[in-house]
Amino acid sequence: MDWDSLRTNHDPADYHSALINFPAHVEQALELMKGFEFSFKPESIIVCGMGGSAIPGFLLKDYCRHKLDLFVEVANTYSVPEWVGKKTLAFVISYSGNTEEALSCLKELMNRDSRIVLISSGGLLEKAARKYGFPFIKAPAEFQPRAATPYLFTFLLEVLRKIGLLFPNYEEAVRELRKTDLKKLRKTAERLLGKYLYIFTPSYLESVGRRYQSQAFNENAKTLSKYSVLPEANHNELTAWGESQELPLAAIFLWDDDMSDVMKERFKFTMNVCKAKGEVFNFKSRGKTLLSKMLTLIYQGDMLSYYLSLLRGKNPLPVPVVESLKKRLAKKTGFKKKLVKSLGLDGVV
Repeated sequence: MDWDSLRTNHDPADYHSALINFPAHVEQALELMKGFEFSFKPESIIVCGMGGSAIPGFLLKDYCRHKLDLFVEVANTYSVPEWVGKKTLAFVISYSGNTEEALSCLKELMNRDSRIVLISSGGLLEKAARKYGFPFIKAPAEFQPRAATPYLFTFLLEVLRKIGLLFPNYEEAVRELRKTDLKKLRKTAERLLGKYLYIFTPSYLESVGRRYQSQAFNENAKTLSKYSVLPEANHNELTAWGESQELPLAAIFLWDDDMSDVMKERFKFTMNVCKAKGEVFNFKSRGKTLLSKMLTLIYQGDMLSYYLSLLRGKNPLPVPVVESLKKRLAKKTGFKKKLVKSLGLDGVV
């Protein structure tokens, strides 16, 4: 396969560079956070964001599940839950800084007097930070939101490290990321071409399965996919796989060697059922820490989906349907314009 020609023909903006430098972006994010100062003792944490700006929140939620006795939730909609209040540490992430759902959540958080941290590459969130004095973390501006994940997730982890809640091992994660076998991923992409992609993940890595489905296969490769969580999928979807119609299926299993013995048996049984209906692929995490496991799996999915997009003759970078929806909403509802005015940001420069 002539991958150089495929990149030339289908990746004119060199999206490849944004994805392949994932390990370096983690390190760069740490450099950007060196001067950030923050102190707060939260009783709960919420991350507000959409799409590629929400996935860092879902990753944080999984990461914190067995490390903190704090409630961590994601608001990927227009509002925040009722429990959010003064003792809540609230991150509002919009890579562009202009996402209307994130701005709507910001307005509610201000009314609840939550402790707010804003993250964006600029836009209205940066203006809000200047106007209201919110702590602000600025991401590099040259990416699609989904390609900024190593920055955005590291920003979240670093804020929690600075207030003494988390102690991530970035060194191991970066080291293991750099061992990723890209040649193997290219070969796997060839075998996935033309298949409906189904991802199985253990529950504590659900956010990674979500990443594979949404930002990787849906956005990068422009193809339909679905993720399911084990053990829950063994109580319903397993039956459908056993009785499924004739479809070109491929099952991708996100495997972790440190899963419990009972979970490993569930995975193996599910793999055998899926093998009768389609091809099965086993993607293994690397490293000993949860951070390394999460990031190495994400990196594999990102690069795999990139190669698949080229094979499908698709430019992995643009998402024109999403942009069309934003324009339609602005024209039909005027919601965002009213929201910006209510936040006092319409005249802020």
